Amino acid sequence: MSALLPATKLNEVFALFGVPGLKDLKPFGSTGKIKASYKKAMLDLIPKEPIDAHTGLGAIYVYENNFDLALNEFKKAYEKSGFGLFESYHYANSLFIYGDQEEAVNIYLNLVKEHPNDKNVFNDAVKRFTDYCYVGHLNAALESSYCSKKLTEENNADIKDMYDVILMLNQFGVSTEYFRSLKNLMARAFYQFFTLPSEYEIFTNYDEIRQTFTLRLNIDSKLLEDPFEFISDINDYLQDQLIDFYKERNVKVGSNEDKIISYFGLQ
Repeated sequence: MSALLPATKLNEVFALFGVPGLKDLKPFGSTGKIKASYKKAMLDLIPKEPIDAHTGLGAIYVYENNFDLALNEFKKAYEKSGFGLFESYHYANSLFIYGDQEEAVNIYLNLVKEHPNDKNVFNDAVKRFTDYCYVGHLNAALESSYCSKKLTEENNADIKDMYDVILMLNQFGVSTEYFRSLKNLMARAFYQFFTLPSEYEIFTNYDEIRQTFTLRLNIDSKLLEDPFEFISDINDYLQDQLIDFYKERNVKVGSNEDKIISYFGLQ
């Protein structure tokens, strides 16, 4: 492999560690060596191109599941860029999963206000706000963006799903804050194994027989070498996180909070 040229490596970092897919976290594999090389390249780049360098380091740390370090690097890039569009995205997206969601939604709302004609900014914000039931932020985005004059089918579907979720939570007597925390726990479990750009679909439905509210994650089994072993691993990880979550919140078995069942599934 030829010597790295740090000033040209940010795009390569994202091509390797910032695209949808399953993480390769084997400590002694080829990916580990490549990560070490690119991490050094980003560190060497800091004096010359600090925004690119901190962004690249953030992407590598997310891949490694070093989330506090990732947030710190993305925040540096966000601040040094003067709150640039792409740096805002990286920081806000990582905050949604690993940090302060309130800060994340405010960053998204500011982007909508600063780019009222940008459909991509608007659509991304609507998706985030509806996924986590931030009704006030959604309404503010609808009022601030010219794109709200012509909502897409996906926008309308996301908004409807959000209100369906809120209705169901009200029927269970479960707060949106609890729902957000539970949903965030699932996202953390997913991104422990998949890169941050990877996506999953969430299906919400009410099972009248089991009296449960289910959040189902639909993962493309083609991404996996052994789907059954993988789904077992990710469920084991999720169950460990749920046990801690229940203890922290003193959730009792059989309570309405307990009846909101979360699980990973393949279709």
